[in-house]
Order: sequence, then structure tokens, then C-alpha cells
Amino acid sequence: MKHLPSTKQLQYLTALAETKHFSKAAEICNITQSTLSAGIKELELVFGVKLAERTKRSVIMTPIGMQIAERAAKLIRDAEDMMALTAASQGPLTGRLQLGVIPTIAPYLLPRLLPALRQQYPRLDLGLRETQTAVLVDEVLTGKIDIALLALPASDNKLIEQALFEDPFVLVVPTSHPLARQKQIDAKTLNDEKLLLLEEGHCFRDQAIEFCTSSGLSQFSSLGATSLATISQMVSADFGLTLLPQMAIEKETAHNKALTTRPFKAPQPSRTIGLVWRKNSPRIGDFKALCKVIKTV
Repeated sequence: MKHLPSTKQLQYLTALAETKHFSKAAEICNITQSTLSAGIKELELVFGVKLAERTKRSVIMTPIGMQIAERAAKLIRDAEDMMALTAASQGPLTGRLQLGVIPTIAPYLLPRLLPALRQQYPRLDLGLRETQTAVLVDEVLTGKIDIALLALPASDNKLIEQALFEDPFVLVVPTSHPLARQKQIDAKTLNDEKLLLLEEGHCFRDQAIEFCTSSGLSQFSSLGATSLATISQMVSADFGLTLLPQMAIEKETAHNKALTTRPFKAPQPSRTIGLVWRKNSPRIGDFKALCKVIKTV
């Protein structure tokens, strides 16, 4: 009878299939490249097939290698779910939890959320991942992270979505700008203005464009900026105007006298902040507990 592959060997294979690179896969697995290479060779002996073709610059997975890697990823997720069940039996938010957060939420909510979690759930081992929505959704679906905090909807029927609160959009203008003298902003008055937005890939950019186009606006400028802080500094330097989510206002504008913020007239534009997780995840109790903490901070 052949030996069954070990979980570690399957982790090596999934990392190699993901990166197509021995060095990068070894880094993900926190092992040496020679250890990973030996593990893949042992796995090929176990299965009796070639899993990957090695070239000087890259790795090409064989068709059977990709199929086995996909099944291996599911087995690893199932094993992690079994560990999660054990942790859940010891109480909510106990043990390891991988949380993903988009960049337009992380700097503004995490400074309040992390101390609250530490105080209420001292046995929680929280891992954080900050990146764009599309990446986080994929990583939740593949089990790389357990749950993601982002702007809804995630638009995937394999995920559960839990709305938490609304985050209104606010106009940010140079203090010297005529719009700074208005108490509330009619979106149509922005038609002749230059609106600065984040680079493509950020959901907040998409949400801002959706609001602007529905208001009849068409002039947008993408600076290639990856943060709201950079956009705010550009407005401060009088390069244009921008929209910020309400949660970012204090951090990005409170101590900058060159910036003025103004709310929009009703109906105010906003985004829905919430959590998403896999439908078949066994950690519903943990996720519900996390929802409650976020709503209080």
C-alpha cells in the first residue's frame, strides 16, 4: 500500500501551483528551497506522476499536477476548518483568525478595533492582511484568510455578507476654494471641478465614480495613488477636489488647515461596510462575535 501524502507536502504543492516559482513557494511555506524541492519530489513518488516541469526561470505545472493541487487546497481548508472547530469549542474568538481589510478601512478602523479585541478576547491570535477587495474575496474563497472587512457587496454567491454600518462620503476641498463657504454640497456643482480619485482596483474609486456619474459628472483624475492620505495631500496642494469616506476624515484632514470638508445634500452618498466569509465556514460564532465588537468601536 502506498504512503498517503502529508499535509506539509500538500502545502508545498499548493504554494508551488500558486507562485509557479520554487523560491517564492519556499518563502510562503517558511522553508528552504531545497526542502520544498525535496518535498515535491517525494510527492511525485507517492503519486507516481510528474507534478511540475522545472525550467531555468519558472515552473510549469502539469495538468495532473494542477488538478491535484486544487484538491490539495480543499483538503488543507478542511483540515484548517477542523482546527477551527476545536478552537470554537473553547469559546468565541479563540486561537488563530486571519482577517483581511481593504486599504480604505484599515488605517481608520483598526486602531480602535484591535485594542477592543485584545481586551475582550485575549486568547485571540489575530492575523491581518491589507489589500484590495478582489484579492481579499479570492483569498476568503480559497481559505487563505477566514474573513474580510470591506465595502459591500462582494458579489459572490459562495460568500455570506453581513452589513455593519453606513460610511457617508464627504467632499474635501482646499480651504480657499469657493465651495468651502457652502454648508452642504449639491453634487451637480462639481461638474466643472477636477476630482482626484484613487488608482484603478480600489473599490472606493468605483463607488465614487458611480456616485459622480449618477449625478451627471464626468471629469475624474486618477493619480495612480494607492492611499487616501496621498489624495488628501494633493487636494491640500490645490491640485483638485476629492471624496473621502467619513471614517477617514479625522485622520486625513483634522490637523490640516489647508483642507475643508463639506457634507453632501440628501440623499448623501455612502458605502456599506461589512464582513464576508465562506458559506461553509465552521466559525460562524467567531464571525458573529467579531461583528459585535466592530459595531461598538
